[in-house]
Amino acid sequence: MRRLIINGYGAFVGYRKGLVLVKRKDGNESIPLGNLDQIVIATRGAAISSKLLRVCLKNRVEVSILSSSGSPLGKVFSVRRSHVKLRLAQVEARKNSRGARIAKKVVYGKIKGQSNFLKSLAKNRTGESKDKILKASERMDQLSSQLQELSDELSDIRQRLVSVEAEAAKIYWDSISSILPAELGFSARKKKFERPDDPVNVSLNYGYGVLASEVYSLVEYSGLDPWFGFLHEDSCRRPALVYDMMELFRTAVVDRAVVTLALRSPNMLLKAVDPASNRLEREFRGTLLKELFDRLEQEVSFNGQRKPIHAHILSQTRELAKYLLNHSQDWKAFVLGW
Repeated sequence: MRRLIINGYGAFVGYRKGLVLVKRKDGNESIPLGNLDQIVIATRGAAISSKLLRVCLKNRVEVSILSSSGSPLGKVFSVRRSHVKLRLAQVEARKNSRGARIAKKVVYGKIKGQSNFLKSLAKNRTGESKDKILKASERMDQLSSQLQELSDELSDIRQRLVSVEAEAAKIYWDSISSILPAELGFSARKKKFERPDDPVNVSLNYGYGVLASEVYSLVEYSGLDPWFGFLHEDSCRRPALVYDMMELFRTAVVDRAVVTLALRSPNMLLKAVDPASNRLEREFRGTLLKELFDRLEQEVSFNGQRKPIHAHILSQTRELAKYLLNHSQDWKAFVLGW
């Protein structure tokens, strides 16, 4: 996917004669509109012309606006027809065994993805550190194998799925904590509402917000309703299906990007958070955005296909739609190997 990221303060984004024009304090640039699929506005200090918005709508170039914490504030994209039959099937599946199987596959895929990441981290280590990480991965694999024993009644197993997911997450993040530089202050995973002040958690939360924005677009593009999920319960605050699909890609996109930065450039992360607001500094935010979008563009293999991760996200949503409509017999959750 071809993106233009606007992160700097004082930028103006306009349109003239087939070109997207970006005016910044440190210089200007022009990009052919035909070379873009998406414009990401990641700052409050930018302006965008209504002419450009109209042209983007006509040419199906999405404009995505992120909050300072990385969460999607809104999107500008062309009006699409609603796939009514699919959305009815999506709601109906939550009442039958199909919804339970989807939820189990989501949790299985998430845990296996986390376990595989630990295995990949262990490859570069020796001695006791390597042994501890591999044992943690084995415990997670054991947890994931228990999921198939659960019933196919979603209302009966949802809490058990959440419990298994949380148990695996504790093992996973304890292992991640053990290999990160101590000066980064990462002792446990903390979500945004817990207001963490260490750069690893702040970066993870920002990255998950960016991923949510990407997944939301692809869920809608596939004709699914973002708000009706299977693992996550209904909420007016967050689109449940988006968070279901995100679980399969958190590790592949965000965790790998943030952990890589933390191991490669710990000094950069030490300066990443503004202590007054507990938000990422603009310069580091730009660095992290590049890492995240580079991860989304990275080609990986799954289910016999090698393509960019963002293309796998789209495939997951499309295959889920086929499964819900009885156009396929099964749906296989994404797992990145190691």
